[in-house]
Amino acid sequence: MVSTGPLRPTSASDRRSYVYLPSHNAEDLHNGKITINEDTGTRVCRTVSRSYLIQEQSPLGPYRVFLVVKDDDAGRADLAAGKAGANRIGEVYECRIPVFPGTLPTCTCKAGQVKRSTCLHMDSLSELVASGNLPDPRESGIDR
Repeated sequence: MVSTGPLRPTSASDRRSYVYLPSHNAEDLHNGKITINEDTGTRVCRTVSRSYLIQEQSPLGPYRVFLVVKDDDAGRADLAAGKAGANRIGEVYECRIPVFPGTLPTCTCKAGQVKRSTCLHMDSLSELVASGNLPDPRESGIDR
């Protein structure tokens, strides 16, 4: 089932949203693919689209742990960050989403380490977990 939703805006982008498409092929190494779309820029507005493959790992304490692999990064190649290599495909991040309220999510990406409130991996995965659109495999009996 495809899941979509808005993400909170940041100082750099007014509109952000995500689309999650779960994998239904048992042979895939990933659980699904999430695509983040955001409108960025002040003088020149552009839409940036980033895709990530998501693979859930074994839980760790009060967290569900996901490996997030950058699969595509469209719309940033001509920006300064893209020219500096900030849009590299294949980068892997570990994102921990809390199961219980009151615990903060974490991510190993640059934004997650510097500015926790703007990490798009944490924002989108937190929304998917909270809404139940990313079911907990421990509750469903699925062993991936």
